[in-house]
Amino acid sequence: MKQRMKIGVMGSASGPTIENAENRRKARALGREIARRGCILINGACPGLPDHAAAGARAAGGFVFGVSPAFSLAEHLHTYGSPVKHYDVILYSGLGLMERDIINIRSADGIIVIGGGMGTLNEFTVAFEERKV
Repeated sequence: MKQRMKIGVMGSASGPTIENAENRRKARALGREIARRGCILINGACPGLPDHAAAGARAAGGFVFGVSPAFSLAEHLHTYGSPVKHYDVILYSGLGLMERDIINIRSADGIIVIGGGMGTLNEFTVAFEERKV
């Protein structure tokens, strides 16, 4: 059985980067392109640009896998205020925001960083240390 490539999409969950409509449009287009190429999209199951990429992938018939920092669906929704709509599978890691990044990165074959702050920088540095494309 041939394995599908898994592309991690990391970026801002909140802040000025997601307030820009062009950034949201580009994130959706990125998700659509990942799906069009038959890849699985992986992200942190968070709001913001990663969720816009997830929405684009789902709209194009793609498969979206999210790694939540929460222990449960209830914590995912109510404590973290995170989405579920655009995800085929969400892993409730219970690891918190920073530690779940390791699962995201190690699960992906390559990473795309689409803008962000300190959390995104952490994802980038983990990807760099893991020698991800």
